[in-house]
Amino acid sequence: TTAKGERVLRIGAKVPTGSEVIVGVKGERDAYVTSDAIVATLERDPGEWRDRQMVAAEREKIDRITLSGPAGTTVLARKGEGFEIEAPAASPSAAGRDRADRDLVEGLLTDLTGLHAQQFLDDPKAVPAALGLQPLRGVVEIAVRGGAPQRIEIGGPAPTPPPAPGAQSPPEGSPAASNVYARVDGQALVAQTGLAAAVARAAADWRSRALSRFQVYQVESARIDDPAGTLTVTRAGTDWKRGKDTISYTPVSDLLFAVAGGKASRLLTPDEAKPALAGKPLVTVTLKAEKNGGEETVAFYPPGVSGAAVQTSGRDAVLLLPSDKLAEVQKQVEAIRGAKPLTPEKPVATGKGSGK
Repeated sequence: TTAKGERVLRIGAKVPTGSEVIVGVKGERDAYVTSDAIVATLERDPGEWRDRQMVAAEREKIDRITLSGPAGTTVLARKGEGFEIEAPAASPSAAGRDRADRDLVEGLLTDLTGLHAQQFLDDPKAVPAALGLQPLRGVVEIAVRGGAPQRIEIGGPAPTPPPAPGAQSPPEGSPAASNVYARVDGQALVAQTGLAAAVARAAADWRSRALSRFQVYQVESARIDDPAGTLTVTRAGTDWKRGKDTISYTPVSDLLFAVAGGKASRLLTPDEAKPALAGKPLVTVTLKAEKNGGEETVAFYPPGVSGAAVQTSGRDAVLLLPSDKLAEVQKQVEAIRGAKPLTPEKPVATGKGSGK
């Protein structure tokens, strides 16, 4: 049916020699041969037409995620290219919001945008308590920029339902995915998702163990301070400038992967952090991002029995780095200092003026 009226397509018999059928339009004399795929479409169960994607939001537009579960409520809010833990605060200070773990948040966003119903539960006789939805196992609430908020209620574990037409496998990056009963905006369903593990995670477990908020490709320059002095390296195409000298990208890239791509084994408690930060840093690396992305200082302190303390500017958290990882950072700094300058390529002679 359109604004111009109604057109009726009539499906006729199959063509005996192939996978085709005869069709015609009501009111017209002509008949046509077309693929019989349309027959399977018409025979589809009405429930199969339902949209199984339960979160209609682009991951870049999800600005806030509230997770409520046995360990309490955690609020993750977008800040720049990442997320921070908005509540509960990591400390009583005004700067108590801490950085959320990039990998955990990426996995959570994958679970949310990839949430698909494996089976819809429409039986009014179903008891919510039997599905673990009363009381709830956990709740995920998302705020979408320019869109309506959504509420996802997580229930108990569910058996694996038979595969339904159009149902999708759990998204990649969801190692903790399991079959659970859930309710999305009032609709009960079965889904295979990692959201049950997400709502069970305590706020402290969302805190980032990454040494830096930058990724390696974002770093435009780095200033290194250690007992040997101050050294600055800056990107120069595929290589790096060390002062006036151009050096290979290899030693600088190794250092950046250790700093910008490094992760601590755990966060130190305040009682552990105080003695660990008593001395001066052995190495301090200040990373500056491209395109006015700001800068960040990562300070490495002398190692103790358990490892070396690391503190990043803009965070109250003190990270514990294994001592061998600190030794790698120091070794890479020495490699940058000792790298031989690259020899400029000589221009190829064209033969002009040589008489050849």
